[in-house]
This record gives sequence, C-alpha cells and structure tokens, in this order.
Amino acid sequence: MSGGSFESSNDFRLHYGLGESTKVDKVEIRWPDGAKETYALPGVDRYYAIKEGRGLVPSVYDAIAAERQPAKATSRVAAKVKRINSSK
Repeated sequence: MSGGSFESSNDFRLHYGLGESTKVDKVEIRWPDGAKETYALPGVDRYYAIKEGRGLVPSVYDAIAAERQPAKATSRVAAKVKRINSSK
C-alpha cells in the first residue's frame, strides 16, 4: 500500500475519538497474527506509538505532547470554533 498518489501521502496513524471523555481505562489491540495485548494509556489528546510485544515505545510525538499546554490549546480551539460559527 503506497499511502497516497504521486508526490503525496496519507497518514497511516489510527485515530480514535473519545468525545467528552478525559481518560481511557484500557486499550485492547488484536494484532494481525492473532495476538491480543491490553495497555493502560497515561493520558488522552495525544498520539501513542505501540509495538507488538513491546507496548508503548518512544515516539516523535512525545516531545510535542510534553510542550503542549492543554489550557492554551483548548482556548485556541474554542476561539476557532467561535469564529467559524459567527461567520454564518
């Protein structure tokens, strides 16, 4: 699978929306070879890298998550939604 077309690419990361939830009790992964693994995630609103048989592994997204300040990110999103809604 190429992930895109000429000079383009699509994101292969899996994204699961949690709605208003602020935590995840567990994540269960069923790998293509039939193995099943269950993990507890340390938080929400971020990406995690999980490798079969190794669990959570370091990711390039860890530094982004460490720098992120949730209160500021939330206010920016709210401001953006407000601007979009007020333009109608």
